[in-house]
Formats: sequence, C-alpha cells, structure tokens
Amino acid sequence: MMTDIIADSLTRIRNAANRRLDVTTLLHSKTIEATVSILVDKGYLE
Repeated sequence: MMTDIIADSLTRIRNAANRRLDVTTLLHSKTIEATVSILVDKGYLE
C-alpha cells in the first residue's frame, strides 16, 4: 500500500490547526523536512 506522505503531513497539520493544537507529529523524511521548512519561511507555520 502506498501513501502520499506530503498529503498525509498537510492533513495532519490542517487537523491540528482545526483543533487548535500547538504541536502535532509528522512522519520524518527529507521531503517533509523541506516542505515544513518552506511553510515556516513563508509564515504559515511557527
């Protein structure tokens, strides 16, 4: 079974934001690190 780790991570972030959580856990990969880094640089995440 294949999973889309980027979509999964974005869904986890969205769900955490909807629940007003300060922290959430994501799967670890270089792709996710780069994606989260971009979101932080653009101001979407703290």
